[in-house]
Amino acid sequence: MLCYLTEPPILCTTEEIMSISNHQIMQDVETYVAKVRKEMLNEGVRQRLKDQNEDQN
Repeated sequence: MLCYLTEPPILCTTEEIMSISNHQIMQDVETYVAKVRKEMLNEGVRQRLKDQNEDQN
C-alpha cells in the first residue's frame, strides 16, 4: 500500500504516509519514497528509449 501512495496519481507526502502507516521515523519513509520515485524515473527513461527505438524502426 505504501508503494501505491507514493505513485501517481496519489503522490502522498512523507508526512501523509507517516500518518497513514504509523511510522515513527521519517527517514524510514523518506528512504522508501526516494527508492520508489527513483524506480519511477528509471521506468520513464526506459519507456522513452523504447519509444525512440520503435520510432527509428
